[in-house]
Amino acid sequence: MKCRFDECWVGRCKAEAIEGSDFCPAHTGQRCWCGAQASRNCDVASSLVCGAPTCDEHECRCVSHGFTGSEGSKHSEKGYKQYQEWDALRKAREGE
Repeated sequence: MKCRFDECWVGRCKAEAIEGSDFCPAHTGQRCWCGAQASRNCDVASSLVCGAPTCDEHECRCVSHGFTGSEGSKHSEKGYKQYQEWDALRKAREGE
């Protein structure tokens, strides 16, 4: 079986998956910001492509690395909401 990792701007990885896994050795262990196994890279492009590893359940937090996107950008809006959730969890853990 082939690896199911989706490389941004390239497509699905063509390497063989590790037996009993959905991912090849190069993509096994790549983690989303939430800690889950990443299944793709963020494909948002500004001057450069973001490329942050992201799981099936979440959008990238591009806002956290300075991406604001154009007015009304869906990706930016989702990213900002995810960032707010992540930041609230961080503050709760750190007792702020």
